[in-house]
Amino acid sequence: MCDFDPPTFYSEAWRQGRKPHPCVECCAWIQTGTLHRVATGCWDGQVSSHRFCARCAAIRDYVGALDLDGESGHWALPVKAAMPSK
Repeated sequence: MCDFDPPTFYSEAWRQGRKPHPCVECCAWIQTGTLHRVATGCWDGQVSSHRFCARCAAIRDYVGALDLDGESGHWALPVKAAMPSK
C-alpha cells in the first residue's frame, strides 16, 4: 500500500535538453542535447517537474516493473514513458 496521496495529474515524457539540468535521482548533470525523462505532476496543489537522466529512468522502469509488495509494484503510478527511437 502506498503511504502518500496520488497526484491530481501526472505525466512523463522524453525530452532533449536545451540546457543542462541536474538529475533528481543521482544529481549528475544532464547535458545539453541529451535525451532525458521529465515527470510533471500536481502534488498537494503544487505543480512541479522532475528530470531524470536516461540511466535513472531505466532503473525506475525496472524497479517499477517489480511486484515488491504484492500489489502494484514499487511505484504507485502506472505511467510508463517509452524511450523514443532516434
